[in-house]
Amino acid sequence: MTGSSLFLEDFAPGQRFVSDEIRFDDHDLRAFGEVSGDRHPLHTPGLGDAVGPVAHGPLAIARYYGTVFDAGVLRDSLVGALDVHWQFTAPLRVGVPVHYETLVTGWRRSRSNTAQGIVFRTIWLKDADGVVVQRGASSVVVRALRADATDDPSWALPVSPEWTAAVVARLEDTADFHDATQLFDGTIGLSSGATESQLRVYKGQVLEVARRTPRGPTFVVHAEPAHWCGLLAAPRNEFVIRTNRGEFATTGDAYAYLQLTKALHLLVDAGRELWPTAPGDARQASPTEREVHA
Repeated sequence: MTGSSLFLEDFAPGQRFVSDEIRFDDHDLRAFGEVSGDRHPLHTPGLGDAVGPVAHGPLAIARYYGTVFDAGVLRDSLVGALDVHWQFTAPLRVGVPVHYETLVTGWRRSRSNTAQGIVFRTIWLKDADGVVVQRGASSVVVRALRADATDDPSWALPVSPEWTAAVVARLEDTADFHDATQLFDGTIGLSSGATESQLRVYKGQVLEVARRTPRGPTFVVHAEPAHWCGLLAAPRNEFVIRTNRGEFATTGDAYAYLQLTKALHLLVDAGRELWPTAPGDARQASPTEREVHA
């Protein structure tokens, strides 16, 4: 897959990129062993088990960056990688066809340099049967098309304070939301990976939306960024369903959480309305349950 370079504003949560099929061979393992110094028999052709050697886990991480470069989507816009969080879920065997799938989970402009920003991604390495061999998350700093943040969309980073404020703006004057929160005096926390926001609510009114509030949240709804994307891009509101199957978790005051289940459902509905449909019709590009959980 090749394409023109994408800049910060070209990305949207829900975008998916799929690499061409690749196969790791004995030469790849030997070369990576020379560079890394890891010549364990497990990774050495002729010395592993009867099925064949297992590729070094970090080899697949390194190859991922190569596939991104080959695709060309960051060729002219990349500033640098910011972080990598990775899990090895199955052996990566020599000769087995695999491919990478990348889900953009959001972006935000840099606060120190508005001419660039951070794109957040969830990544799966899958075999031909769709089994996830490795998975992880990696964010990159990319150049922006403009340095002016005035027109940045509120949907760019789900669960950020900007996103939450836009969601609240759709709800705070509605009778349903007022009725669902009129007995509540506290703070609702939302968490997506390292992205957090809090809503200070008093008798049906949202008093404040911020990253932090003085007394902290009464309870927090947690989920991985890919799970938030799946929820917001789904054709209907599946918050309760996805919570029951473990995609969402709650910490803090469980009674207050149950009291505000209706309010949370309304927040999700407003977030789904905010979800981008362009570029790339992100609602149709949401991750499946198997892809997120595998």
